[in-house]
Amino acid sequence: MPHTPRPYQLDAVEAVKSHWRQGRRRVILTMPVGAGKTFCAERIIIPTLDTEWAQVFYIAHTEALIDQPAFRFADASIQHAFIKAGRVADASAALQFCSAATLVRRDVTPARKRDGTAYARVLVVVDEAHRLKSSQYISILDKLSKAFMHVYMLLLTATPYRLDGRGFADVADAIVEATTPRQLMDMGVLVKPRYFAQQVTIADGEDAEVVLSRPAVVGDVVREWQLRSPVVAPVEPKTICRAYSIAHSKLLTQRFLDAGVQAAHIDGDMTTAQRRRLLVGLAVTKHPLAIDVLCAGSNIFDEGFDSRASYEMLLPRGAEAVRAWSVLNCSSAELGAAELGAAEALALRRAVLSGVLPELRDFWPAADSGAPMLPPRYAPLLILSDAAPTASCGAWMQRQGRVVRSWGGDDVVTVAARSWQGVATSPPKSVALVLCHGGSLARHGPLIFHDAAHMSHLFGLRDDSVWAPKLKKGNGIAGITGVPTIRTCPGCLVVDVEDNERCQYCGTVLAEAKLPDEDRATVLVEIEAPVVASTPGIQENFLRARYGEMVKANRARAMSGKPPYKPGWPLVRFKSRFGFWPGRELIGRMKAEFGLWD
Repeated sequence: MPHTPRPYQLDAVEAVKSHWRQGRRRVILTMPVGAGKTFCAERIIIPTLDTEWAQVFYIAHTEALIDQPAFRFADASIQHAFIKAGRVADASAALQFCSAATLVRRDVTPARKRDGTAYARVLVVVDEAHRLKSSQYISILDKLSKAFMHVYMLLLTATPYRLDGRGFADVADAIVEATTPRQLMDMGVLVKPRYFAQQVTIADGEDAEVVLSRPAVVGDVVREWQLRSPVVAPVEPKTICRAYSIAHSKLLTQRFLDAGVQAAHIDGDMTTAQRRRLLVGLAVTKHPLAIDVLCAGSNIFDEGFDSRASYEMLLPRGAEAVRAWSVLNCSSAELGAAELGAAEALALRRAVLSGVLPELRDFWPAADSGAPMLPPRYAPLLILSDAAPTASCGAWMQRQGRVVRSWGGDDVVTVAARSWQGVATSPPKSVALVLCHGGSLARHGPLIFHDAAHMSHLFGLRDDSVWAPKLKKGNGIAGITGVPTIRTCPGCLVVDVEDNERCQYCGTVLAEAKLPDEDRATVLVEIEAPVVASTPGIQENFLRARYGEMVKANRARAMSGKPPYKPGWPLVRFKSRFGFWPGRELIGRMKAEFGLWD
């Protein structure tokens, strides 16, 4: 069914266009995960193509981030093509879905309009645009700037900052914060999550930064899931489990399986078809291929993952398949005198399956079976089990975003089609759980505070944006600064300088599996995310008072021969009061005021 835009989405689209009209052509659109960034992009892309105002390059760094919007444009019957290894290219298409890794190696030639003239203007849409400062994206933007006279950019991200702290002022002209997690939770667009984590306390004399940065996994991941998953009953406890590494993911998967849980591991070494089957298995229920827990040790769940979009990969594509499915879903009363015969019904069922991706057809009933021609019902994602400690606030917020997407249940058309055939429908989602085993809740805070008002030190363009390439293999720098590490394979004694996990000659494992320290005895407790009305002034006064207390206490401790409180003492009190950490600028002002420079 057509999606009606929400007011904040309409405002976001107009704000982007307003910046463009005023000459600010590079605009970051930041919205929480689940707020509809891709939908806003569609509201800009479709009229751009209809009027031939510009050619469009939609760029992302993962296959899922390319396929999800491409499926939606296929439904809209808009001609598009891919710039991605293994996909058929078509340079004449005005809409190109591009893998960043492929586009950086390909030549770009502007497509032609209906009148035969080449496009002089390009609209570049970058998904997960916080990656824009990488050398790969810098090269791509340089290439597009040379190919087109005028470049407009729509930069989509839920986390408009980088772990390395670099700002975006040199690659963007404006930033639009369309809405916040708190606003979306109040509107019911996002589900307010319940958190379960270790209760962190900072003892006198302990360094808060050290305590909060310990890379251990706390609590038994499987036991905690078994303990907390009944909270979501009677709905199926669909779960993504973010592990520390691929080896850790495989270990946790086996532990879930040993406990009798339907679980699987997913990683980037699998084929596209294998990954699709696993993602769809997580999104369905009451089917032999259904999965309750899907574990990953890479960033598959950190960016771009959408449970509902995974389910929609299961649906038929193409006009003939969609028409056949529509006819089969009509009740006898709707068909009237034109009730289907056996041969006609069989032909329609085969037409439906022909429109389903080949690797997903066994999720459907067989064409010659008597079962209703419907896929398993959708089961929304309800639980995030996070066992991957991270220093990245952005990664932590992205993970939370996967599980808080709301789901209002099947639409009226789907309910009608499934009901008359006696097939269960998908109920609305009312709960979301976050099981935090890696300390990220204490380290970075809950999603509800992820906005410019509470994280001004991260949000915004900022001028600290001098870009420099990282020293790594392949960019022409590492070869100057060092030499490769030489290793000898213990299996065949061949000397190998490649950084592989296995010997390329005999297959012997060379790299040790990366497993985190575990404290499986600790039991997680429910942590209530603070809901505090505050302003920047209140926050500054509170932190000033805590610094004053620390300075006074340290004088008294010095006189009695006790060690002083650590510098992070006021910051921990601030975090306990407001639920998030103070910004660097505010901390700097307080240190200057109290003469506490490092």
